[in-house]
Amino acid sequence: MSLKADSNKTKAMFGATGMIDGDFMYLVADAAATSVQYGYQDTVCDAMNRSKNAGVNLTAALADYCNSFWYRTFGINPLSYSQEKLKLVVPGEYTGSRQWWFQVKI
Repeated sequence: MSLKADSNKTKAMFGATGMIDGDFMYLVADAAATSVQYGYQDTVCDAMNRSKNAGVNLTAALADYCNSFWYRTFGINPLSYSQEKLKLVVPGEYTGSRQWWFQVKI
């Protein structure tokens, strides 16, 4: 399974249905990077190594890591990475991330 082969199915595995590819790639990159940055490198690396050694698809393994650990530990809603959600002008579930994206996109 890959983003190129079946974009919608891959994004659905991560709870990111309807997200544009670029936003989705930020989500995937942050899953690994923030895990390492905040001291959870063993958690993400061990999960990926176990999956590789067991012959599990690594995309599925990363999706499982995100759904079972990363979202919950870091308080991430995957759709908070969506530009479409960040464009909403009425304060709500996704708009709290807007300030962060304003800082990193400049």
